[in-house]
Amino acid sequence: MASLYRDQKSPFWYVCYRSPGGKQHIVSTKKTDRTEAEAVKALIEKSHEKAKVGALTETAARSILSNYYQEINGSKLQFTTVKAWFETCLAKVEKQRGHTTHKRYQAVIGSFPATGYIVPDQYDRVCEIVTECFQRETGSVPKIKRK
Repeated sequence: MASLYRDQKSPFWYVCYRSPGGKQHIVSTKKTDRTEAEAVKALIEKSHEKAKVGALTETAARSILSNYYQEINGSKLQFTTVKAWFETCLAKVEKQRGHTTHKRYQAVIGSFPATGYIVPDQYDRVCEIVTECFQRETGSVPKIKRK
């Protein structure tokens, strides 16, 4: 169970809770309104309840975060998969660069495993595509570091 308190030195409310491992955490909600701070506390409690029973999957975490975001901002939080992003990029490439470039990019993207992970031997080719797509989208080149 998390608790909510306000430090005299700060205008923000804080949530104090214990992680499933027993470690105590104190985090700022970055909210000055108690009702909004309660929503943040509820979000933390909900995620910890799921974690305790082993049900906090990536999908569950995204759902919790998306619901909170929508509650606060009134719009749904958008999550884009790598595959969806590449498909959007491919559509733009076909219009801007032509059929041959589109086919080459499509072959690289199509060689990804079904899980969506990028294997080391594909890294350089993917970086090249990402760099070109990013440059077309924003007009600048991102700094990509190889692990």
